[in-house]
Amino acid sequence: DNLRRAIAERPVLWNDGQIIVTASFGVSAVNIADHDPRSAIARADSALYRAKQVGRNAIQVEEQNPAA
Repeated sequence: DNLRRAIAERPVLWNDGQIIVTASFGVSAVNIADHDPRSAIARADSALYRAKQVGRNAIQVEEQNPAA
């Protein structure tokens, strides 16, 4: 969240004006059931799409399934 806020608080100067930049993040932890890192990446990607759907400039955490 600190990174998300830092990005939003620093406008980019462009053509005598300012552009407000925002960022959304999807977060997922790697768990013991992940035999392939693509599983954790897919969960983070899913969380990122949810962050964009809730209005952008957001962070969503993908809930993990319990380790098998």
